[in-house]
Amino acid sequence: MIKNINKTIITKLFFIKDGLLVINQPNEDKIYIGDKDSNLVANLNIHSQNLFKRIMKSGAIGFSEAYINSEISSPDISKVIFLFSLNRRHNTNIIYGKKIYNYWNYFKHTLKANSVSGSKKNISYHYDLGNKFYEKWLDKSMTYSSALFSNQNRDLISGQENKYEHICKITNIKKGDNILEIGCGWGGLAEYIAKKFQTKITCITLSNKQAEYVKKRVQKESLTDLIDVQICDYRSINKKYDKIISIEMFEAVGKKYWPVFFQKLNDNIKDNGIIGLQLISIKDDLYNSYKNNTDFIQKYIFPGGFLPSIYALKKVVVPFGFNMKIEKSFGKDYAHTLAIWKKSFLSNWNEIYDDKIFDIKFKNMWEYYLAYCEAGFLSESTNVHQITLKK
Repeated sequence: MIKNINKTIITKLFFIKDGLLVINQPNEDKIYIGDKDSNLVANLNIHSQNLFKRIMKSGAIGFSEAYINSEISSPDISKVIFLFSLNRRHNTNIIYGKKIYNYWNYFKHTLKANSVSGSKKNISYHYDLGNKFYEKWLDKSMTYSSALFSNQNRDLISGQENKYEHICKITNIKKGDNILEIGCGWGGLAEYIAKKFQTKITCITLSNKQAEYVKKRVQKESLTDLIDVQICDYRSINKKYDKIISIEMFEAVGKKYWPVFFQKLNDNIKDNGIIGLQLISIKDDLYNSYKNNTDFIQKYIFPGGFLPSIYALKKVVVPFGFNMKIEKSFGKDYAHTLAIWKKSFLSNWNEIYDDKIFDIKFKNMWEYYLAYCEAGFLSESTNVHQITLKK
């Protein structure tokens, strides 16, 4: 009887039409949901009945929490999430769970708005986990954004350099330019620009750990005369630049502060200057439900984070007189980048592990995060773009 009840619950919770989901439970027969002739097969192991309560209570967030707490597992959790993404339209009733819990998650997210003080706290939450943590699994350039791969070369380091080259090309970086980089990460782009173009670049970050790392990097490479590293908020910049570049920082601005961000870009770019942005977007037809709810990333990974749709982005950009052009979209490259990161993260887990900070729940959360993002780009729910803004 219990087995039959479980099968009924499972088939109600996971309605799969495209692809096949194989459910494995201890001492029970496999449950097949979906198209048995499909080439897309994902396996999910259920270790605790608590999964069902979590999903009914909190929907997709509940599913992620079950993974974090080792109540479920999978040989390829990316494939499971990808399968769910493909079948999203068949599972709208369970994506967000009960309204009361959904409202509570959304309310808590609104408390993490990216005001000047809030931004500092939110950025620190993610990026101040420690430079050594990120060094364990990022490539040697310490680049934490999507690579742009050529058809001939799928190597991550080459892909990251290709990304830098492309954004410099579309913003027409040249020697003599005075450049601002908003959200400099660990300094990969700044080093690339300084070495290739021998031009000055001001790098700003809110992360103390990142600033510390970049300053050491700059000194080591003898670039102190070209690279100026500052810990400050983009809202405090009061100088004009020939070029402004920002790679995957916009996602941390927050919808409430989009107009403020573009006003500052407008104030800080010289006449005839060019702004180059690399940013992640959510699919236009998912935007309305996304903006009124909270997802796993916002709750556990990037507090205060918010993705634009391209339509929503254009609406906020145009009033500032910018001509916005999408120069390149490369979501599949981000999926490949994330797959490499995930493999590196898991391969190096024994060196990362710390029972006080980086415990098994942290491992599960970060594996799920990387897999979740990978599936989003593979299913085209999300995309990544390099965009130029010109007056």
